[in-house]
Amino acid sequence: MTVEQQSSLALLLHAPSGSLFSSREALNLVRMYAPAALGAFVTERVQLLIPTRYQRRWRRRLRQRFSFGREDAHHVALASFGVDEMGQQVGADYFVMFDLRLIQLCHIPYVDITRCLQRMTCQLVMPYCDAELPDVLTPPTVLARLLS
Repeated sequence: MTVEQQSSLALLLHAPSGSLFSSREALNLVRMYAPAALGAFVTERVQLLIPTRYQRRWRRRLRQRFSFGREDAHHVALASFGVDEMGQQVGADYFVMFDLRLIQLCHIPYVDITRCLQRMTCQLVMPYCDAELPDVLTPPTVLARLLS
């Protein structure tokens, strides 16, 4: 196993039940390309985040104002405004990935991105008015936070 695979597996094993979410696209890739047993293991531990209309608006703003790529904006916006299948949880605390370029893209103008999100959410109804920008981190960083 690669280092990335090992740290992803450790996160899957140590994260509290019901605390991991993914996009439909990422789960489809797991189902298509991972061995069946591994795909089942992942999909049992990861819940689907469903896009909302505010997710699309936030995605568009990330692309226009902060030069996010199409997929990057989609995933960060989904982590901010996506809802679980029960519609009870909006967004995620962490957006976990290995793309260091995207992590840096989110961290450098973090204050500006957060301000833009706050200007948008102050006009929204509950529960969307509480949406926040997730921390964009690598699996080892999130795992360290969970275990501390």
